[in-house]
Amino acid sequence: MDIRIAQSADLDAWADLRLALWPWNEREDLLQGSRVMLDNAHEVAFIAWQDDQPIGLIEGQIRRGDDAQLYGHVEGWYVVDAARGKGVGGKLMDALSQWFLHHHIRTLFSDTIPDYPLSPAAHRAAGFEEVDRIIIFRKRLDTDTNR
Repeated sequence: MDIRIAQSADLDAWADLRLALWPWNEREDLLQGSRVMLDNAHEVAFIAWQDDQPIGLIEGQIRRGDDAQLYGHVEGWYVVDAARGKGVGGKLMDALSQWFLHHHIRTLFSDTIPDYPLSPAAHRAAGFEEVDRIIIFRKRLDTDTNR
């Protein structure tokens, strides 16, 4: 297995992995997002390859907190079904962690949603600790309702 930073030559494979992770998006939008990432020094993507086939992806971004401290954030993390349980996700997380350390970032955050039931266990296996949970409410406003 080979893990390397995504390059412009990897755009098609990268977009396919992103689409597998976020299937409700349009492929062209995900492809454009990848192009934007290539031009941003505060964002990175790593792709795992096995026999010249893409088998995993991790994306990260340097962010600034309310206290002006910089931190790393995992934006997306995905391993194809056939490669799960073989350490690919952990190796991707290690590559991203090293990239953040190289940029003097010592804290890494990530989040997940219930659509990804395997994600909490994968995060714990990668050394993350759960620090918070939120509940998001929505109210649709209708012009006919005066409450």
